[in-house]
Amino acid sequence: MNRDEADTRDEAGEFVQHNADPRQHYWWPLDAVSHGTWFGVRGDGLVIALLNRYQAQANPPQRSRGLIIPELLRSLDTNEHPLRRSLPCRRTISPEKLMEKNWQDFAPFDLVLVQQGQLLQCSWEKDEMRVQPIDLDSPYLLVSSSVDYEDSVRVRRNAFEKFVRDFPQASPQEIIEKLHRQPHADNPSLGFQMKRPGRCTRSISQAIISRAGTPLTRYLPL
Repeated sequence: MNRDEADTRDEAGEFVQHNADPRQHYWWPLDAVSHGTWFGVRGDGLVIALLNRYQAQANPPQRSRGLIIPELLRSLDTNEHPLRRSLPCRRTISPEKLMEKNWQDFAPFDLVLVQQGQLLQCSWEKDEMRVQPIDLDSPYLLVSSSVDYEDSVRVRRNAFEKFVRDFPQASPQEIIEKLHRQPHADNPSLGFQMKRPGRCTRSISQAIISRAGTPLTRYLPL
């Protein structure tokens, strides 16, 4: 995930918390202003990313969206369901638990939750939370932009689809170098690594989850 942010809004590195129970290990990059985050990982393999939903209608926000991921990582229970007798239990996220939460204090956002092959996209705007399961057998992209939203979606989706065709077996490092670090040749505001007056891509965060669910994380301040 790329973080596009104002030049004046600094990042403060990484937050890491270890616990006796490895399922309660926490990791996320930190915003220096709100002390919140846009991307987080839990020791049981739960990954959450948040994008501002600029294209949505909004009520006046009362709380920072940067607080959402730390709160969910610490409070969201996931259910264990056995796949087969020969395999370990698979942890799953309950859409109902996300629907039941009170989101009224927050400006619109898209929230992506991933765990052990399950992906949910949660979209909040003006009194409505929609939760949509996404098929992980196909590549998945979500775009946020405060300027030229439709053009940004089109340019980045085209670049994403070309990357998937050209590098079907890309390594995690190649995903960063050949996709997330690529500017747009003609309009720097539209590329994956973007730049416009007062705003630019500040960092890239990546989570790599093994079949066993063990997470590896990477944070690249730019």
